[in-house]
Amino acid sequence: ESTKRSDSKDSKFAVRPENAAVAETVLKLEAAEDSVGLTKKVALDIKQLWEDPGIQNTHERRAEFNIPENTAYFMSKIEEISDPEYLASTDDALRISSKTSGLVTTHFEYNGTGFTLIDVGGQESERRKWAAAFKSATSVLFIAAISSYDQYYFDKKNKLV
Repeated sequence: ESTKRSDSKDSKFAVRPENAAVAETVLKLEAAEDSVGLTKKVALDIKQLWEDPGIQNTHERRAEFNIPENTAYFMSKIEEISDPEYLASTDDALRISSKTSGLVTTHFEYNGTGFTLIDVGGQESERRKWAAAFKSATSVLFIAAISSYDQYYFDKKNKLV
C-alpha cells in the first residue's frame, strides 16, 4: 500500500504510520461517487497529511511528479477554502491553472485595436490542431512559466520540457 512505510530508500516519501489511516480515508474520498465535497473534517485531514514529512519530501521534488507549483499556496489555505462561505480572492484566481485541451479562443480589445488570442495548449496530443490557428496569424507569442524549467514532460516520462 502507498501509505505504509517501507525500508527502501523511498521511505522518506511515505507518510508516517500515524497518518496512514487518514491517508486511506482521503484516498477513498476521491473515488466516492456520493462525495460531500470539502468539509471542515476533510480539510483538517488534508492539512494533517500536507504537514507529514513524507508529503513535504515529495513536494520538494514536485517537478519529477508533475505536482503543480500552486499546491503549497492552496494547501496553506485549505481550512479557509473548506468554509461554505469561501469566496476566491484575486490571488486565488491568479494561482489557479488548468490544462488546455483543444484551441481556446479569446477576443479582446486594447486601445481600440481588436485582438484574438488562441491558446493552443502545450500537450503533444494537441499540436496537430495548431496549424489551423496559424493560418491567419500576424504574431506568435510563446508563454512559459519560469518556474517550470525543471518539470518533466507531461506526455512522456523521463523527458524534460
